[in-house]
Amino acid sequence: MVFGAESDKELGTEILRKIFEEKIHLINKELQLDIQLDAGVRNKSWYRLQTKIAIDNSIDINEQVDKFAKSFIRFRKLIEAEINEL
Repeated sequence: MVFGAESDKELGTEILRKIFEEKIHLINKELQLDIQLDAGVRNKSWYRLQTKIAIDNSIDINEQVDKFAKSFIRFRKLIEAEINEL
C-alpha cells in the first residue's frame, strides 16, 4: 500500500522539497513511517513525498487497512499544517 503527496508544478515541488528538508524527520517520527521524496521516473520535474507499507499476511487485513487509513489521515493533516505555516 502506498500513499503520499505529489506535484508537477514548480510551487508544489518547492513546497514538497521544503517540507522534506525541514520537517520530514518529525513527520516520520510522528507516523512511525519512512516517507521519502522521490522524483518522477518519466518526468524529473514531478516530485512526491511517499511511503510504502507492506501487507503482512499474518495480520488481519481489516486491521492493516484501518492502520493505513489512520496513517494517511494523519499524514494529510501534518502536510496541510506545514503548508499553512509557509
